Amino acid sequence: MLKVTTDGIKIGLDQRLINPLLPDEPNTKINMCVNNVTDIWKKTADERLTQVIFCDYSTPKKDAFNLYDDVKSKLIANGIPVNEIAFIHDYEKPQDKERLFDKVRNGEIRIVLGSTQKMGAGTNIQNKLYAMHHLDAPWVRLEVA
Repeated sequence: MLKVTTDGIKIGLDQRLINPLLPDEPNTKINMCVNNVTDIWKKTADERLTQVIFCDYSTPKKDAFNLYDDVKSKLIANGIPVNEIAFIHDYEKPQDKERLFDKVRNGEIRIVLGSTQKMGAGTNIQNKLYAMHHLDAPWVRLEVA
């Protein structure tokens, strides 16, 4: 039952999580999120407001399809500079995370992607935060923002 539920969540996000050879469908939850993030990024450019994308399935991997790299490449293709996009997973040490959070708080990094576990409770980035996008809502009540 757990496998069926997990596969259902993955299919709901992007069918390529089940089979990377399947096509990138334009109306997936991921592509709709990318479009929303891009629209908000453009609309809030003057104020350099920020956004956070939560994704608990498909964390960054080097040798396999994953949503983090897919979202990032699509945001870049939409004109968002690579230096304005960050993955929380690239900041392991507390001092590195704090540097990232400073950049998000001042609008230098405008889009940050991360899992609920790595970027949930205790993440202080709300100064310029305009939007939060949850690609896959957590199952644990305490993790729901």
